[in-house]
Order: sequence, then structure tokens, then C-alpha cells
Amino acid sequence: MTNREVIEFLQRHSWVVVNENAKFIYLKPPADLGFDEKFSLPIPINKEKTDYEDLLNRAIDTICQIYERDRNELFYDVGNYLEKLKSNAIFFKIDSQEVMFDRTLEIDNIYDFLKNLDSSYRNYLKIDFQKRFENVLPTKTINKIYKQVLKYTSLRLVDLEFASFSFGVATDQIMGKDQIEHKDVADWRRDVLSHYKNEVINIDFNSKEEVEALLNKFSDRERKKIFEPLISSINSKDYKVSITNPKFERKKTYSRIPKSTVDVLFPAVNPEDEEPSFEVMQIIIPVDKSKDSFTIKRKQLEEDLFSTVKRDFPFTVDGIDFHNEYRHFNNPIIVQVEAEEGGHRFYVSYDPLNISLVVNEFKSIRTMFVQALGELYGQYLDLLDQKETNEYETIIIDFFNTNLKNNR
Repeated sequence: MTNREVIEFLQRHSWVVVNENAKFIYLKPPADLGFDEKFSLPIPINKEKTDYEDLLNRAIDTICQIYERDRNELFYDVGNYLEKLKSNAIFFKIDSQEVMFDRTLEIDNIYDFLKNLDSSYRNYLKIDFQKRFENVLPTKTINKIYKQVLKYTSLRLVDLEFASFSFGVATDQIMGKDQIEHKDVADWRRDVLSHYKNEVINIDFNSKEEVEALLNKFSDRERKKIFEPLISSINSKDYKVSITNPKFERKKTYSRIPKSTVDVLFPAVNPEDEEPSFEVMQIIIPVDKSKDSFTIKRKQLEEDLFSTVKRDFPFTVDGIDFHNEYRHFNNPIIVQVEAEEGGHRFYVSYDPLNISLVVNEFKSIRTMFVQALGELYGQYLDLLDQKETNEYETIIIDFFNTNLKNNR
């Protein structure tokens, strides 16, 4: 990092040059940082001095402390961020197979490949995260941490050559670092695109050994989620996909994957053995209250009723059942649920108390949440006798003091 880059960083953050001599440029910080009016930061400018590097490093360390960043984050902030992304990118080229239009690509072709690539990557990200951390992270926080990972680890377009429609995609490794507090997750996130490239993109589907390795590494369901979108593009009749180097020179063009290989990767499922697929639906329907029960047919859902498929939905809790004593809230609290595709897993969250649960059965959603809430209420009762509490314990105390009726 040069002194010029340091000065440019400070000026972009509203620092002002107030003095200069043969050895230093002095910059004054913006008022909102709260420094004394007389304070200014010296940045060395004379590279011939023997202490130049030492003085520059001291200045950088000071800036890192002020802005609570490490040196890498500071470095990317001054213009090298995109280059860093490119250095870890995966590069592709798409060629139309349509001769009639001089092999120009339809927008649908481009969209189709990008959609399939993103779907494959996101499914890999989720599956790999669950495998590595499901038994490591607390059940109450794993969903919240995964959402943070997903927010900061999406695929980003980092380079493009329009004429040949070649492009590079990468994931961020720097932004959001402070938000992902779990070190093992942060380390995994840093390398996840390289893992995806090695375990998915670089696979030779014509190699019997590599295909067998996939059978051993991923379950049938996992392979379908990760590889089916990608193979859909590889076997497209409308375009061809190639992997390139950063100069967009072809390294490998995918050849069509034969049906025999596809059948091995995605074996047919016996309908009797197939895992049921559920959808959560919101329905508006008139009900005859004189009858004890009624039946809704699938065709009615599709044609006759006001119904929508819901991937996320709320439910309310009006109190706590603790040791056979029910304590009512002043007002019901609203809990959020997000359903995984197929309805095989549900992510339950209540942000005011930092509750985050993973539930495998729909019928267990309320029970597991109320149980978690009851555990916090027991903790709350113990905390009432403590003189000192940490930040989260204070949140628990404030929540129950505020929300419980007739609270002592």
C-alpha cells in the first residue's frame, strides 16, 4: 500500500490536508470521528528516508484502528477490490448453436445459464454449510448465521467481454467479515467458491472415476440439487458452455453428457419411496360452521380458491407455559417461519430475542419455539437476582419485563 493510496483513502473519508513539509503530509479528520481539534495524522512522503516504511506502517495501523478494519480491507477499499474478486473468479464463455442468426445469443440463453449456475451454486453453498456446521453451531443461531453467509457470499459478475459473451463470476471474501462472527464459518466462506469450482465446475462427467466420486460424496437428493441445473445448461441444444482463463481463452468446452451418466447421477425414484413434497399455502375459503369437518381437493386449490403458496409465513404466541403456569403476554408476539423448498425443513426466527431454530416437521414448529422461549424465561428468572448482566442478558430481562402481564 503506497502513501498515495493511504492519502486517497483518507480524502474519500472526508479527511482534509492541513499542512505539508518535506517529510509529511498532515491530514485532519472529520469532526464526527470525535478527535481533538488540534489532531492531524502525518503521512510520510519522502521515500528516501530510512524510516519511511516504518512511519507509513504506523500510519496504516492507526487508520485500521480508527475504522476497525484489517489491512486487507483497507487495501481493497482503495481501488483493488474488483481486482481481488477477479483473482478468485471462475470464467465462462457461452456460444450459440443457432447458425441461422450467425450464432448470436438470445437473451433467454444467457438468462438460462446464469439462472442455472446461480441455482447450482446456492444449493451447493447451503448443502456444504449444513454438512460442516449443523452439529457445530448452536441450533438457535445456525439459521441466522447462514442468512448472513448467503447475504455476503452471492455470485457477482466481475468481468465481461460482450462480443463473445465471456464473463467471470466471483464471491466476495472481505465485505461482511465483521458480521460473520464465527471464525470457522468465516474461514469456510473465504474458500467456498474454490471448493465449488473443484467439486462441481471442474468435474469431468466423462470420467467414470470422477462420477463415482460424486456418488460417494453427495446423496441422490444433494446431487440433484447441485448438478441438475448445471447439466441442464451443459446439455442445452441452444448453446455451448466453456470454461476459460481470465483472458477468456478456452480451457475446456463441456461436451454433452450422455443419458446413461445422467441416469447414474440422478437415479429414478420409486414413487412409493419418494420423499413427500409439501407446500405451505395460504387459503381463503367459505366454511360451513354447522359441519364438523370439510375436505379440500387439490383441483380446488388450483382452480377454485383464493390460494397462494407461501415460502415464509408468521405465527403468533400469546404467552409462556412454564412449570404448568401459563403467563400471558400483553400482546401476542409474531414469529417468522421460512419453509425450505419441498417443506422438509423450516427456519424459525424471532429477532428480538435472537431465537433461530431449524425444525424438520411442520407440526413441531410451535412446540419447539415455545420450548426455546420457556428456556429463556427460566434464564430470565435466574437473572433477576443478578446484579451484573451482559448485553444479551439485559435484552432478555427487558423483553420479559415489558411483555409479560402482571409482571412482578
